[in-house]
Amino acid sequence: MSGCHSITFSLIDESRRLLVLKVSGSLEHGNAGMFLRDARALVDEYWQVGLAMVRLDVEGVSYVDSSGIGAFVELYKYLSLRSIEMRLDNIGPSVRKVMGLLGLDKFLHVE
Repeated sequence: MSGCHSITFSLIDESRRLLVLKVSGSLEHGNAGMFLRDARALVDEYWQVGLAMVRLDVEGVSYVDSSGIGAFVELYKYLSLRSIEMRLDNIGPSVRKVMGLLGLDKFLHVE
């Protein structure tokens, strides 16, 4: 059974053009595509006003599989094509370990 995810967002300090996406729930095969679609839609909404950075606050993510990790990578690519930086904040130890093993922490900014 697939888990669910939710995204809440806030635009922080418009002069800095920072969008914070708080992600919670699980990101896995059954919903990673929906997460990516939702995140892209929010980015598209603010990209036109000069968005410069997206911070994904993943503290509320309880589980992530390879599809969820893939969604992070795809979002990173999507943002890079638009010259928008991406950072992952509040990443848990298990997700951090997987990202380190895959070498993703070398190009995804992890805080």
